[in-house]
Amino acid sequence: MSALFLAKHRARARRRSRGAIVFIVSMTLAVLASLGLYALAAASTEVKTSGYGRQAAQTHYLSEYGVAAAANDMNGTNAPLYLSLMRDPTKRDSNCVSLQGVQVTAADLSKACRRMGAAELSSVWGKNLYGNNVKAVEKFDGTSTAGSLGPFAISGDFFVEITDPAQAAPVAGNGTNMPMCYVQYTVTSVGITQPDTNLIQNLPPTALYGSESLETSRGRITAGPQPCPK
Repeated sequence: MSALFLAKHRARARRRSRGAIVFIVSMTLAVLASLGLYALAAASTEVKTSGYGRQAAQTHYLSEYGVAAAANDMNGTNAPLYLSLMRDPTKRDSNCVSLQGVQVTAADLSKACRRMGAAELSSVWGKNLYGNNVKAVEKFDGTSTAGSLGPFAISGDFFVEITDPAQAAPVAGNGTNMPMCYVQYTVTSVGITQPDTNLIQNLPPTALYGSESLETSRGRITAGPQPCPK
């Protein structure tokens, strides 16, 4: 067989297989594009998961901060005042989150509640470190302002509810025949983080509340000596 015949034969074979080569190249490009889209989707999901984890951690520490702030605020002067406000039907806070389901006919001590916001608790320290004025502000040099939640448009807040006053045993080192009592309170702190509407304008409700994070912490505080609850 001559070289010319063989060359023509190979050319005819290549022409017959030209469509298959195009198909193979197209399928290869499609597979590579699918892998790229999968990688982009995985990276996006990882970034979202990391952001939600960060927000959950911020909410957790806000709720714990509320319990610590309430414990700091329940001193010998404030505790009797709060107890009198909690027991007064005209001054106690109603519709407390921690007392949902308590019957209207329940005893006054069962309905006693004192709610305090972050601004009220932090005012005793001379600065409003948390509360409605918290802004996610971070300077470009890397330093953050007090109360900053980082370089993201997130605002943080917490509120505290003090409930269930009950006489407690005297603190170690105090006599049992004192005319005053130690009172144990239940402190419920709710930490909240959500998109900051002051930095992000015209947010729809689905974006505002769909990205909201809530966490509740609860503790027991013993305060006194103070008048005994009756």
